[in-house]
Amino acid sequence: MIVYDLETYPNCFTCCAVSHDREDLFVWEISDRRDDWTSLREWLTALSTHQIEMVGYNNIGFDYPILHGLMNGSIEPTAAAVYAHVERLIASQGNDRWSFQVWPSDRLIPQIDLYKIHHFDNMARSTSLKALQFAMRSESVEDLPIPVGTVLTHDQMDSLIEYNKHDVYETRKFLNHSAAAIAFRRDLALEGDRLNWSDKKIGEQMLAQTLGRKLTHAWSDAQGRSVVRQTPRASIALGELILPVVQFESEEFQRIRNWFATQTITETKGVFDDVHATLDGFRFDFGTGGIHGSVERRAFHADADHDIIDVDVTSLYPSIAIVNDLAPAHLGGVFVETYKSMKRKRLEYTKGSPENAALKLALNGAYGDSNNKYSFMYDPAFTMQITINGQLMLCMLAERLMAIPGVEMIQINTDGITARVRKSVRSAFKRACAAWEVDTRLDLESVNYRHMWVRDVNNYIAETMDGKVKRKSAYLIDRAWHQDASAMVVPMAAEAAMRYGIDPADFIACHHDPFDFMLRQKTKGKDICRIGTERQQKTLRYYIARDGEPLTVTRPPVVGKINGDYCKAQGVSDAVYEEHNVTGVWNADIHTKNKSIYDDRETAVNKGFLVRECNRADAFDWARLDRSYYVEKARELIIDG
Repeated sequence: MIVYDLETYPNCFTCCAVSHDREDLFVWEISDRRDDWTSLREWLTALSTHQIEMVGYNNIGFDYPILHGLMNGSIEPTAAAVYAHVERLIASQGNDRWSFQVWPSDRLIPQIDLYKIHHFDNMARSTSLKALQFAMRSESVEDLPIPVGTVLTHDQMDSLIEYNKHDVYETRKFLNHSAAAIAFRRDLALEGDRLNWSDKKIGEQMLAQTLGRKLTHAWSDAQGRSVVRQTPRASIALGELILPVVQFESEEFQRIRNWFATQTITETKGVFDDVHATLDGFRFDFGTGGIHGSVERRAFHADADHDIIDVDVTSLYPSIAIVNDLAPAHLGGVFVETYKSMKRKRLEYTKGSPENAALKLALNGAYGDSNNKYSFMYDPAFTMQITINGQLMLCMLAERLMAIPGVEMIQINTDGITARVRKSVRSAFKRACAAWEVDTRLDLESVNYRHMWVRDVNNYIAETMDGKVKRKSAYLIDRAWHQDASAMVVPMAAEAAMRYGIDPADFIACHHDPFDFMLRQKTKGKDICRIGTERQQKTLRYYIARDGEPLTVTRPPVVGKINGDYCKAQGVSDAVYEEHNVTGVWNADIHTKNKSIYDDRETAVNKGFLVRECNRADAFDWARLDRSYYVEKARELIIDG
């Protein structure tokens, strides 16, 4: 495999590449001082001839189409022509962007795109290579050294090449971190562009291929091509979706069931913002995505008289569909039988095997895709039938368990319940769970915790009886690549305090990994990040320092408004404001009475503390580190008791 990256400016094009397992760095430049096109073309031709894989970061969307155009002659091999192509690509909108892409069947050289494999092309997971450099604890976090579009001097070209080399090495580093993900895909015999499928897409495609294209697609005479079959819904009557098994004893849960039964919805996201029930002082919050509820800022410990028991429904959403023969309307009984067979087939493979993992992805992905307007699974009534019944069934379990004297609810969340259980009623607890399993035909898995520290439903630490630790959100130590791994010493210190009684000040004073003290600040668009008065790069790595300067982010005025314009008064429409507003002239009919104006908005980051930049790791200075910030933040996470 060859790792590569391109840089494009109006008068300079560079390509850097390195083998995934050797130190054989190659650099090509096309500019007014140098023309390496002949050498680059020969190298690309050799890669094409031997079908050697090229690895990049967002290379399918950006880098490879440039190389492809250079190879087939559609892009002239000059820096100006390449840059003009890039400008058109960036300016393209909607479907026009596809005209710049190269379809897998047309590619001259196979491509592996780490950006796609990790599903960073999903807006919620979008992650830049600079953010990954922070997450990978790289020695240097570097943004582009020169503004895009600059006509470069020769010295700037030298700087650009060094930056290009840096990005190639960082991409290779991430390739090493991605080895297991790529091996998983090769074990499944995925080839060509299928190697770039995200986990989600692997599951989706496995299900689609098992069902067969005749079921998932239909021919459209109007468009002359096949389109995904779907069941859109103008409205959904929830009362028609509630399963007969859902029954309650308490008036509070009966009220909730009856409320759902009378609702007709036209949207499936954000429509249940304030639906809740309170039973014996414990609050249950319902939503279209799942149920949640929790005690707050409490610690629980197993002792001679009490257990802490967590019960989870095994594969809740797939299981609800399977045991109740539920399916998107357009897929019907074939989906039901296929879904059941996939679950049975998964059990034939050992846990941890690629086949088992892929089938799990397929089973779990079906629920999410049923609310995806672009998927062959799309039927929002199927989505709601699963999620509404899932919530109500968990409430059935909670009601039965809470009726047992000596059972105290700690949490309910999406697919399970955690409770503090007096040992004398443990048998009654198990019988209630078993009876619920019989009634719902769902399976429960349980684990006993030795300790549990709960800040709220989404933030907690739980330690099992054998010492394994489950961490959520603020307490996470090993974070996903797209998550912010700033100041990891903070959750480490909080956990040490709760589990081992170590004072966070002592833990932080003795901790000697500088990367655990570093923080990340990302700025987007026209936002400007500054330390003191000095402007910083878009992805900033820094630490809290005793003799630093304040960190601020300045954002431009509200979208569509101009610096210096008087602010729009409450109740005035945008259309009226735009029609009558004159910059610099106050109008009592459309402007605020206090004559406030639109201006840049400045926000303090880590307010009350000073910072120093450490984009290069060797800029971190232990002598300047202000440990008080980290101690303060750790104490905020500690749950006493």
